Amino acid sequence: SIAVPVPDAAAPKEIVGVTANREASEEDVLARCAATLPDYMVPSRLLHVDDFPTNANGKVDRAALSRIVSGA
Repeated sequence: SIAVPVPDAAAPKEIVGVTANREASEEDVLARCAATLPDYMVPSRLLHVDDFPTNANGKVDRAALSRIVSGA
């Protein structure tokens, strides 16, 4: 799972959790985050993707993830 900040001109940044694990429910993941992270770091929602986009180096493409989350 990866946390992606989503800028919004009208509000503070929203943090969205992105996971490729279809077995993990949104409630379980967010509850685990809330149990271990400070409130400001807990994602407001969870987005499931089939695969994480990668760049030419094979690393997770965070810019592409940000675009996916902004359009979701």
